[in-house]
Amino acid sequence: MTDTTAASSSIGPPGAVPQSSPRVMQDLIDPAVLGQFVEPAKLDHYQLRFAGILGAQGLGERPIERVSFAQIASAALSQRPRRLWLPALDDSQYNVPAAIFTIYWAVWRKVAFAWILVALWLAVIVGDVLLKQASGMSLILIAYVPIALAFGVLGNSLLLYQIVREVRAGAIRRDRTSVAGAAAAGALILGGGVMAVVVEDRDAARNCASKDAQELVISIIRRHYDPQQRFNLLDKIELDAIRQRPLAAEVQHCAAGLTLTGPNGLVLTRSHPITYTLEVTADRRLYATVDNLP
Repeated sequence: MTDTTAASSSIGPPGAVPQSSPRVMQDLIDPAVLGQFVEPAKLDHYQLRFAGILGAQGLGERPIERVSFAQIASAALSQRPRRLWLPALDDSQYNVPAAIFTIYWAVWRKVAFAWILVALWLAVIVGDVLLKQASGMSLILIAYVPIALAFGVLGNSLLLYQIVREVRAGAIRRDRTSVAGAAAAGALILGGGVMAVVVEDRDAARNCASKDAQELVISIIRRHYDPQQRFNLLDKIELDAIRQRPLAAEVQHCAAGLTLTGPNGLVLTRSHPITYTLEVTADRRLYATVDNLP
């Protein structure tokens, strides 16, 4: 993920006076050191934010070789814990680009664990499909806000720890950011999203008991008895004993029992046998037909 070249015994921009290698964390915010990892336009920006982290819990005086990501993250979180999560109140430590672009920012900045974070986001996409099938809820919608907040709060820590790792390895970046990496992450996530949608559509079309399939069949039945949807003739429509027949030419044939309940709780029909078919149309919409209604 990180594009590096072998480093000499000193770190500094080309043409600069050679300096000794950084030994403690405080040395990392020296412009000659930090300039190897951050573009000039962002140097003051990250100097300020890294200084805030290093000034907490005595982290600035610790040897670089003995600092972990947990220590850096803990130092960052110890600062104004209530205000830190509300960038509108105080953005002196909050990383707004990281919060907005999340995974893409991580790979573009080549921060620590960036590709692990991409893998976790792909897992969220897969989990979203499974959760939708089970309960109809979207995991992505539930997870996005806390994920964005976490990136905003810990983005600077991720970048600082990546710099620590590279200094330990004696490596200096040729490129401070990676457009190709961000594009690759975007392609992976887009591809994962497309595959998830395809799998979700196929599952809905081939699973007679899926939530989407049942909702579609029930809506068709409701319109059958109340085409104008004005009279509220049915209080409840339920399907039970759902059975699935072999798939035939991309059309799924299903059978179920239908129970209709009137507005005053009167059961109009109980477990009446019906059949229905499911398929996905060319525009990726789930289509159903229902037969043998009472």
